[in-house]
Parts: sequence; structure tokens; C-alpha cells
Amino acid sequence: MTQIDTARLSRVLASLTKPKERADSTAETQVTTTALTKNKAVAMPRDPAILKQRLRERLKALQNSNEEFSTAAPIVTVQEILRWEFGEEIFQHPDFERIAGQVATVLMSDESLKNSVTKTINNLSKVGD
Repeated sequence: MTQIDTARLSRVLASLTKPKERADSTAETQVTTTALTKNKAVAMPRDPAILKQRLRERLKALQNSNEEFSTAAPIVTVQEILRWEFGEEIFQHPDFERIAGQVATVLMSDESLKNSVTKTINNLSKVGD
């Protein structure tokens, strides 16, 4: 699996807490991915709004489940960021669950990143949004 840049994760988390107008205006210039099509690399923009929507849905479903929200929410957040960053295929990786858990643990052990993750989770899991 590709190395995960914590500075990149910080930028992604920051974009999730920005107002929609600001996040959308920088989405195409800051966030692109490479897709392999017939042995050619093609830049494809990723929409932060999709990440935000998927993460909001998963966090709200988590709130309604029997799982411990405060423990599971950072892992769900990392899973959705990895999904957005690397594509749907990431779920098929045999070590995905373990890696997502480890990344969440590292994020939550760094005070600055922990604050960003917590702010993102709180903003996106508000009732009524």
C-alpha cells in the first residue's frame, strides 16, 4: 500500500471543515488522482463534497448503531479518506482494516491531528445536518 502522507491527511481534514464555497473553489487544483487507462496516466479530479457526504452518512449511521461512537468514528473517518484517496479497490486490500485502525491511532496520538479529526467528526455528525 502506498505511504500515507500526514500533511496530506491534514489538508484533507481541513478541507472537510471549510465552508462549501471555499472547499469547492480549490478542489480541482489541489485534489487530483491518477487513473490508469490503457497504460496512460490520466488526471481525474476528486470532489471533496463526495468525501464529505460519504463521511457524514457513515458517521450518522455509526451514531445509530450499537458501536462506541468515540472509538469507531476516527476509524470510519480514516476509512473514508482512504477510500476517497485511493478508490473503491482499497476496501479489497487484505490489510485495509488493520491499516485504517493504525492510521487512526497515529492521528489520534498527535494533538494537532487529533483536534482536526475531532473537529471534522463533530461538524459532520451533527444531528439535523
